[in-house]
Amino acid sequence: MDFVKKGRVKKNFPILKEEYILAHVYNASGAFIGQVHSECEDILGDISKKCFHNECFKGEQSKRLINHIEIIEIMNLKDAPDEVAAHVETGKVYKAYQMNKKHWYTIILDESLTDGEIIEFIRRSFEIVK
Repeated sequence: MDFVKKGRVKKNFPILKEEYILAHVYNASGAFIGQVHSECEDILGDISKKCFHNECFKGEQSKRLINHIEIIEIMNLKDAPDEVAAHVETGKVYKAYQMNKKHWYTIILDESLTDGEIIEFIRRSFEIVK
């Protein structure tokens, strides 16, 4: 189809030569607009395939093993050494992986801590590192 040119959707009318506005209306219906929407989706899909990488991992082994790993969201925070030790002792936080464990700890964002607790931890960490 010759509907899409330079990012604009146009009907092949030699007289009108204007953008086909209904192409931007999501719930527009009809045979022609359905054809236009389909063509736009194909073009956008092609652009996506050529411009973006959807894979998190490149290695074949990584791709196989990712299905066996639970994805978790964490946050590393800084505090005074005595506070870090006290936090870790509660069992709700952990020594920070690949960080100075004396000053840093890790929290898992899994509802084990209240939002208020996390906000306070962030506030304290920000005060220390600013």
